[in-house]
Amino acid sequence: MGAAARADVVRSTPLAGTVITNQATVQFFDPTVGYPVTIESNPVNVTVNAVEDLSLTDPRMVQYGPGTPVNLPHQLTNTGNTPSQYHFAFQNLDGDNYDLQNLKLINDVNGNGVYDSGEPEISPSDTFSLNPGESMNLVIAGTIPISTVLGNYANVQVTATTVLQSKTKSNIDKIEVNSGVAMRLNKSVSAATADTGDLLTYTLDALSIGAGAPHPVAATVDGASRPMVLIRDALPPNTQFVDFVDASLAPVAPNSVKLYHLRSESNRDTYVTAPPAVGDVDAVALGVPNWYPDSNNLQARLVFRVKVLSNTTPYIDNTGEVSYSDVANPGTFNLMSNTVRTTLKQQPPTIYYYDNTFTNKATSTGLSSDLYLEASAASCNKDLNIAETKTITIVSQLTGDTETVTMQETGPNTGIFRTVTPAPTEENATATPGDGTIQTLARDHLRATVIDCAGQTAFTDIVVNPYGVVFDSRTDALIPGAVVTVEDGGRRRRQHSGRPGDDGRGWCFRFSEFVAGNLYPGRGSAGRLHGAFQSAGQFAAVGSRHGRQRFLPKTIHRAR
Repeated sequence: MGAAARADVVRSTPLAGTVITNQATVQFFDPTVGYPVTIESNPVNVTVNAVEDLSLTDPRMVQYGPGTPVNLPHQLTNTGNTPSQYHFAFQNLDGDNYDLQNLKLINDVNGNGVYDSGEPEISPSDTFSLNPGESMNLVIAGTIPISTVLGNYANVQVTATTVLQSKTKSNIDKIEVNSGVAMRLNKSVSAATADTGDLLTYTLDALSIGAGAPHPVAATVDGASRPMVLIRDALPPNTQFVDFVDASLAPVAPNSVKLYHLRSESNRDTYVTAPPAVGDVDAVALGVPNWYPDSNNLQARLVFRVKVLSNTTPYIDNTGEVSYSDVANPGTFNLMSNTVRTTLKQQPPTIYYYDNTFTNKATSTGLSSDLYLEASAASCNKDLNIAETKTITIVSQLTGDTETVTMQETGPNTGIFRTVTPAPTEENATATPGDGTIQTLARDHLRATVIDCAGQTAFTDIVVNPYGVVFDSRTDALIPGAVVTVEDGGRRRRQHSGRPGDDGRGWCFRFSEFVAGNLYPGRGSAGRLHGAFQSAGQFAAVGSRHGRQRFLPKTIHRAR
């Protein structure tokens, strides 16, 4: 039995044997007591069964000359929820023009995409063990027969199968024989796992292995036409360019030029050479004006670093490419490298209500007020060049109204989404779902829910006009038997205390010295204080006493 594990993936699906506890909660407004009531159901436990699954990447399409050795990299990942064993099959397929000679499947221990001396061969009888989220690298190796006719192609297949549940994935590679240029492009990354703020170093090696040298393709550099062979790498989403690795640390082709592609530039082959602001870069390239020697075997290497942003997906994939022309076969060719993956600490989505400046989180709001929301959903950041959109839902717990609200990314490559326009509310007991306005009532709870692009859910609640009650703003829990004390804003430090009133609800605070006035928010009557609750343990009242004085926040004490 073999083992070739690479990366531990932080999974969103539970592992086999995990016990999931579910408990329902219902909240409603009870008019007999005058405040929201919460009831919980009995808990239900479910044990997760073992489910095997796998991914095998990527099918390859390459061009090589007659008599050339071939290396075809692949990666197997355990995407199930239980440790699994795998065995492999590989073969030349029928229906093509020739077969690769000396066909082998290699355990690519160093992950460089090439069959290196000493790396173990894999036979059909071998088995390999991977834990959930772990990966192993493979290389199909062989040689094109020297007498193969130009233009012919061969198809080879590699298949991975789980031992326990016989789950199977296959890749088919196509190898075409080319008389002129043949390129090999391999990519590697400095770390299989990373966290927010870490630096990743990507290395892209391009090697000419055909009968002729690659020729330049059209490119614009610093506003002028400058044909080059381009070894290019588009930055993956949720990363930011840091720098090129110094040339002294990485061999590059003679006369090569380090190039930056700007996010604002729509033409993919237009570059600048002066280092721009790192946030403006969405791709980098190494330009080779002349590929020497004129036959083959020159290696060009592009090495650069990126920073993992704070709002990240479970993993970062990256693939490079080389663009060149061939005088023996006119046209532009784009050869893709193998894909490398770095797994990251997974961040679940979040969503919060905010004030209209998106500076302070909000836990309460007034009737007929607009709602402002912000969600973090890194998995929905699919394109680092555009500000994408995401929809959320808002549900009233008292009226049952449900509205869909559109949010937009705060900028390209942020993964932070905010309401495009504020969500309006109105005081109305009759719900009209889908009309764009949330029908709500005093002491309602409005729940906003976001489901990110990985299927993970987050929600947040806001209380509507919770006047006359004292509650913990961190948990929305009511605080029975509280005593509210306010003091006027004048130089005299007179204090006025109130206890729960005698209106049968037990939650209204009555202050005999207060008169109806300009109380915030909204409504008040003689002898009753209404106000906005700012934080746990505080009651804010802004009003007038005998039309003259304003009242300041004062600490709430639980009644003894």
